Amino acid sequence: MSNSAKSGIVRAAIILAVVLIAYIPAMKAGFVWDDAEHILDNQALRSTEGLTEIWTGIHRLATMQYYPLTFSTFWAQHQLWGDDPFGYHLTNIILHAINAILLWLLLRRLTVPGAWFAGLLFAVHPVHVMSVAWATELKNVLSGLFYLLALHAYFSFAGVEPALQRTPRRWCFYGLAAVAFALALLSKTATCLFPITVLLLLWWKRGRVTSEDFTPVIPLIFLGGGMGMFTLWVETQLVGASGAGFSLPLIERVIIAGRSFWFYLGKLFWPHPLVFFYERWEIDASSVVSYVPPVLAVVLLVLLWALRRRVGRGPFMAMLYFAVAAPFLVIIQVIYMMRYTFVSDHWVYFASPAVMALAAAVGASLLKRAGRIVRVGTAVVLLLGCGILTWTQAGNYRDIETLYQDCLSKNSQCWIAAYNLGVIREEQNRLDEALELYDRAIAIKPDYFEAFNNSGTALVRTGRVDEAIDRWLRCLEIHPGHGKALYNLAGAYLHYGRTSEAIECYKSALLSNPDYDDARKALIDLLVAEGLEDEADRHRQRLGM
Repeated sequence: MSNSAKSGIVRAAIILAVVLIAYIPAMKAGFVWDDAEHILDNQALRSTEGLTEIWTGIHRLATMQYYPLTFSTFWAQHQLWGDDPFGYHLTNIILHAINAILLWLLLRRLTVPGAWFAGLLFAVHPVHVMSVAWATELKNVLSGLFYLLALHAYFSFAGVEPALQRTPRRWCFYGLAAVAFALALLSKTATCLFPITVLLLLWWKRGRVTSEDFTPVIPLIFLGGGMGMFTLWVETQLVGASGAGFSLPLIERVIIAGRSFWFYLGKLFWPHPLVFFYERWEIDASSVVSYVPPVLAVVLLVLLWALRRRVGRGPFMAMLYFAVAAPFLVIIQVIYMMRYTFVSDHWVYFASPAVMALAAAVGASLLKRAGRIVRVGTAVVLLLGCGILTWTQAGNYRDIETLYQDCLSKNSQCWIAAYNLGVIREEQNRLDEALELYDRAIAIKPDYFEAFNNSGTALVRTGRVDEAIDRWLRCLEIHPGHGKALYNLAGAYLHYGRTSEAIECYKSALLSNPDYDDARKALIDLLVAEGLEDEADRHRQRLGM
């Protein structure tokens, strides 16, 4: 084995080791946020038939999103370790380490200065904790694996390395790249930007993109574009990312994109504090100040383009890729999680390598004449700082309660964290704390009808039925036909012997949800008590009684 190969193995082992060490707290983490829907309560993971449903049951929304390779991997993991979170977290951690190694090797192939440091930085940067420590984000690290493999294969095909000659056999690499790209899309369609990545890197290396370069990319554009459009359809038609909260005007999306550009850039260079749910900005399209971030982002790109002959094409290419890969995606579609926040750490997983590679290259150039001790010392300090922040941030994923508490401590306006922590407190029978948290959520988001409904149930448990009735009536003002609020309100009316009003509430609940069996059973009992046997029989027939 050559010294170069031995050195490569040692460097890869170091990347793996630092990832495993930095993410030790994540290995002890539990399930958080929507891990229950993806894993714990996902019936598709529990049978062979479920594996088929993962691929074919999109119209029934057998899984929360149509990422069949990701959910097939969840299925395989469930066969191995069931509901034990350790295996899921270890899988994410190892995949992330492999991605860091693949990124280093790719940058080395592309002769980027400081390639190994960029790989190490990607490995331990705390902005990636959300993608690694959150079990659901297997889709990020798994799709990232195939995305990077596709890039390696494609550049073997394209011959960007001087030593690699174009031969007829290069089309085998093209086939491998296409397969890897398809697997990446089936893991998460955010990787649909692969054709853009290829063209940008070819332009960076050669200074031009010829028809010979562009033609092989065309099928990949159709593949990525088709899967991307399909995912948008799933998000809007099946997942629920539609309605007033998601129908943002184009101009507001542009403002959000510009602000996100600088937000993400800031978090990459100063990753503190990191929050699971950042504050959702208020967008005022009538204010001139709102347009400053997108204008400055465009100015930066124009300036880097103008300076490309002096500073090289790399800075422009890196920043354009970064902009397209994360901040500017909101211009195309407002996805479901944007109900809570316009920015999220896990959305920058595919964009961050460009900035890290650029930073590593600039750092290597600036420190080129410095002594070895200075270069190594600077790298160690930066990586150690990132590693400590990653360790700390990963610890917040210990359980969902810890994550919500951390979120509220850093984002006091996070109504969803306040509400969900209130649910936990109510389950723990800490009712005063639950009510305080529900009220906090309502104060932040006055139209949050779920908080009104839940606070009503907590009030009943403390004997404050009158106040509970007021909460449920307010819930119904905001969301007429809310089945649970109507059901709960019926129970409160029965507490005061207001039977006719209770009956009307149960009927209204059934109008909004004919399959609300608990409401129908309660209605049957009331109808029988009132001597309305014929009407009760009609409801019994509906239940199959």
